[in-house]
Amino acid sequence: MDANVTKEYSEAADALARVLDDPSTEGVDIEKYRAARERLDAAERTWSRMMGV
Repeated sequence: MDANVTKEYSEAADALARVLDDPSTEGVDIEKYRAARERLDAAERTWSRMMGV
């Protein structure tokens, strides 16, 4: 499970970075940002539970 959680967290963080750095939009696409942020938050909660934090 460690590897899967770490992979999901990494992929979620990368997805958020891509949304923030997307040159095709002026500013940030708020819907894409919310979706990416929610994914990252969920991965962080899973990781925290796994680590007992």
